[in-house]
Amino acid sequence: MAMDMKDMVKALAGMPEGQRRTMMSERLKMFAEMPDADRAKAMQEMMEAVGTLPEAEARKMVKTRTELLCELPDKTRMSLMQTHMGLLQKMPPEKAMMEMKTIQAITPELRPEHQRQVMEMMKMMPMPTPAEVRPAAAPAMGMDDMVKALAQMPETQRKTMMSERLKMFVEMPEGERRKAMGMMISAVLKVDEASQRKLIKTRTELLTELPEVQRKTLMMTHMDIMRTTYPQQTMAEMQLVQSIIPELPPYQRQVMEEAMKMMPMPAMAGMREPVGAGGGRREAPRRARWWEFWK
Repeated sequence: MAMDMKDMVKALAGMPEGQRRTMMSERLKMFAEMPDADRAKAMQEMMEAVGTLPEAEARKMVKTRTELLCELPDKTRMSLMQTHMGLLQKMPPEKAMMEMKTIQAITPELRPEHQRQVMEMMKMMPMPTPAEVRPAAAPAMGMDDMVKALAQMPETQRKTMMSERLKMFVEMPEGERRKAMGMMISAVLKVDEASQRKLIKTRTELLTELPEVQRKTLMMTHMDIMRTTYPQQTMAEMQLVQSIIPELPPYQRQVMEEAMKMMPMPAMAGMREPVGAGGGRREAPRRARWWEFWK
């Protein structure tokens, strides 16, 4: 009979370190090859099973997993850690904070190069934890700093990180999505023009790769935030997207052009509804779509 996850995790914790590393390494590689939904489900089962272990056993499991993550290729490590952190954010806060504290506690025991990798990854995926549980030497990175770091990453790494973040936004309830996206938009608007262009180009490319419903959800939320919170910057961003679209591969360009046609151009100062000679409103002309504005 197959061993259930709790029994398997208990057995892993009781193994000699070398054997535990071998077994967990194979499992991490298996997780990395799964489709996103299957990977999240399998990793959640394992996380929940680790959470049932005594503290010392859970610590051994977390330490081995952390060491193994540091030895994986960048893309594989990013994928697994993004899934893991997404699951942590859905856990009860006290359990999520307990695991974060365990990771922070074992990090000084790792090799120097692994310590750097873990600290960078934790900074890039901050958890909303109270200040008192954050070590003074390694504060969580704020959204502004995170966006600056994203802009400085190699393109492939930036794309991986931003892809996972967009998927997180899609899965959020509308209110939470609007709040999270608003924070990121605010941070992007603060970076220099060259960094903005890199971030917006990566975001645009990723949007074309999403299913249509998800793409529309994110674009509508984004446009509404820009329209209501940053009206003065809205047209500048639209112009930037317009200049990026010709740089995309033909398929992505077509997808984005069609998607943007569904986005109404926001009303701008000086483009209000016209007023008739007698002071009454007269019928306003049809509001132009964004792509017509630059024709």
